[in-house]
Amino acid sequence: MNMVEKILARASGRTAVEPGDVVVAEVDLLVMHDLSGYLTSRVFDREVGGAVRHPERVAMVFDHHFSPPTEDAAVMLEANRAWARRTGIHLLDCGNGNIHHAVVQRGLVRPGAVVVGSDSHTPVHGALGAFAAALGNDSHAGTVLPYGKAWFRVPETVRVELVGTPPPGTTARDVALWLVGRIGEGGLIYAAVEFAGPYVKGSASGTAGSSRCSASTSVPSARSSSRTR
Repeated sequence: MNMVEKILARASGRTAVEPGDVVVAEVDLLVMHDLSGYLTSRVFDREVGGAVRHPERVAMVFDHHFSPPTEDAAVMLEANRAWARRTGIHLLDCGNGNIHHAVVQRGLVRPGAVVVGSDSHTPVHGALGAFAAALGNDSHAGTVLPYGKAWFRVPETVRVELVGTPPPGTTARDVALWLVGRIGEGGLIYAAVEFAGPYVKGSASGTAGSSRCSASTSVPSARSSSRTR
């Protein structure tokens, strides 16, 4: 098994999985921003009810309306604060920065974890060796919040090897965008992406890995991982 398969096998209590298997996995972290958190909490309270199963595994970060431009946006943030206090989840209020940076800086994302979120760039956490996927708000409200679980189809893994030396001034973001153009829109739907090769080993910083994993959402892919070996 590769890294993604090992993570999903562990999280679903299986000894082994293979691409195409459907598993119900324990979720280690649900990440929501202020907009998705508001929608998810409303659906959860109205359609599901009860307690959040693992509040310590849920984080809401105010990064879209961190400086609310309207009274309605400010009211939404107040509702989010009240819901977070009532349920006991992690709340990273205005001023904590980008949603994905904030949860990493707080130590909430770990290698080998299953991370889900509403934001399309959730796969960026593959840079830390996590299995990370963007799900819908209703999935969070219906399965992750009340049960601490989510179902996944184990994805095929596509290995992308990057070789060669780019021109001076070229950043990892430039390489990631070039790769998106080469693969094309829809080229890696519901696939895990493993980035490897000499270029990856020579630029194995957190920023470079994050750029590759974040850009993979534009291909799109379902999950991504960035590692060297």
